[in-house]
Amino acid sequence: MEIIEGNCFKDNFPLWIKLVNKKITVTTDNGNDYQGIVKTIDPLTGSIVLLQFNDEELSKPSDLMIITGHAVKRLTLQTDQQPQSSTINLDIIKENEIDQDELKGRKIKLIEWFEKNRIPVEENDNQELVVAKSITIKSPYTKDDCNSSNVMVVRRIQDLMSRMPTTTT
Repeated sequence: MEIIEGNCFKDNFPLWIKLVNKKITVTTDNGNDYQGIVKTIDPLTGSIVLLQFNDEELSKPSDLMIITGHAVKRLTLQTDQQPQSSTINLDIIKENEIDQDELKGRKIKLIEWFEKNRIPVEENDNQELVVAKSITIKSPYTKDDCNSSNVMVVRRIQDLMSRMPTTTT
């Protein structure tokens, strides 16, 4: 086990690269311990994205945890149980899966909402919604699934989506 404490972790990019896809235990400043595999570390804040597992075989993550960089007190690198592969299946939390009927209904409601607000929308070959010829919305069609290079337009569409009633008339 390798233990990293204090300011050794802050702004230490080579260490961050070394930690990606490694099993670690993070101790926070309030004394809580969190164990998982490092998916990534935010270079601006030092926040750690940990994949947590219910079983020891590391087959599929059961949860995703973000630990803010300022709260990290100590890191313990678990050298005994590292994942065999750097590619981990990211199908996180199977309970949140949406059935196809609900997904189709959500897409139809969203199309109706955009049309009601006189915003052009169409569906492309990949089952994505294309809004105003500049924004794509991928399944499961939530405001977090909007993608475009124009951030201002994305924010306006996301705002409109958040104002969509649960039942459209």
